[in-house]
Amino acid sequence: MANQKTPGTLNFHLRKEYHGEGAATQAADSFVRWGLIGAGAGAVQSAWTTKAEVDLKTLPILAKTAGNIGRLALTFGAVAAVHRGTDVALRDEHGHRTFKSSATAGAVSGALLAIPFGSLRSGLLGSAALAAVSVAAYLNNNEIF
Repeated sequence: MANQKTPGTLNFHLRKEYHGEGAATQAADSFVRWGLIGAGAGAVQSAWTTKAEVDLKTLPILAKTAGNIGRLALTFGAVAAVHRGTDVALRDEHGHRTFKSSATAGAVSGALLAIPFGSLRSGLLGSAALAAVSVAAYLNNNEIF
């Protein structure tokens, strides 16, 4: 009954239900889905920040846009894949989902943010933030990736 489509509404679920798939399969699926979202964010960021000037050459603008799209797609995809893979692997190890597995997955995946930003501070803040969000999602019986 909960999955029935109500007339006039969109039924779009970003999260997919997994039935017995392993951590690697779920991580790969999360990488692809969130990588596409990151690519969209990169395209929007490029459109928002590129200055329209008459004397700009097309090739450098396209290269910068492709770089933004690729960087954000890889970042979003990698963070989602590491989070999902870690969470599922820990869940399989313990036999059920715990707040510790959610916090660990958030901390590990948040540490990846140190790579694109190039600072330890970003990694620590990303770890703390994603761990907190993961635990909050766990407490509300949800998942973030």
